[in-house]
Amino acid sequence: MIIRRATMADTAHLRALRIEALADAPLAFATKLDEALSRPNETWVEATARGAAGVEQVQFVAEVDGRIVGSSIGLARDDHTYVIGVYIQPAHRGRGLLGGIIGALAHWSVACGRPELRLDVTSAAAQRAYQKMGFVETGRGPGFTPLSTWSKVFMALPLPCAAVADGPGGHAR
Repeated sequence: MIIRRATMADTAHLRALRIEALADAPLAFATKLDEALSRPNETWVEATARGAAGVEQVQFVAEVDGRIVGSSIGLARDDHTYVIGVYIQPAHRGRGLLGGIIGALAHWSVACGRPELRLDVTSAAAQRAYQKMGFVETGRGPGFTPLSTWSKVFMALPLPCAAVADGPGGHAR
């Protein structure tokens, strides 16, 4: 397993992974599958560029055997990093990839002066996964669509120096 920042060479793979994510979990993301499929290639290139080299946004990927199997984006906010677009292919879940990506986002966030990660989830399974890493619920709101049966749960993870050194929740990576 390798966790690394996305590069421009990853654009096509990131597009394919995002399409897979939207098909696999349509209620978990604000973007809809048909919308993503209709986006021109330039949109995907621009998005990858922001995550690959931007200072206001970062994208980390998880690689297994040379293939990108997971990804997440961190958006810079005044005092925190907002985590979005988290997806790990089903065959690779439960193997520490999520923790690795969250750990990379935590390091980036603290290095940029933002000592907290925040995110929202729309499933009980995702909520449990983040709770295991030390995230706590901070509120609730409506889901992305009227069809959502699960409201969004907002969560936060403060990043003290010890947690950043050892990974989220104080677990060594």
